[in-house]
Amino acid sequence: MGHGSNFSQISDAALDNLVRQILTSASQSGIGLIRDALQSRGWRIQRHRIMAALQRLDPVMSALRQTRQIIRRTYNVLSPNSPW
Repeated sequence: MGHGSNFSQISDAALDNLVRQILTSASQSGIGLIRDALQSRGWRIQRHRIMAALQRLDPVMSALRQTRQIIRRTYNVLSPNSPW
């Protein structure tokens, strides 16, 4: 059994149509939500293929999704696990 055998075989055009349908109901969807929506419909698609589909369908929103950044807090403690 090969590495890619667990994933669904679907053309890029068909994947674009599925992603477009998902985006019509939830336009601000990220990759995780789209992947989950595809899985609920019976499709198991690689993350890089979903990202490529989003790039093809809406390059502007795709670029905005990539610029979001999580700002993490910086902690200063004496040693590891000292807060606990």
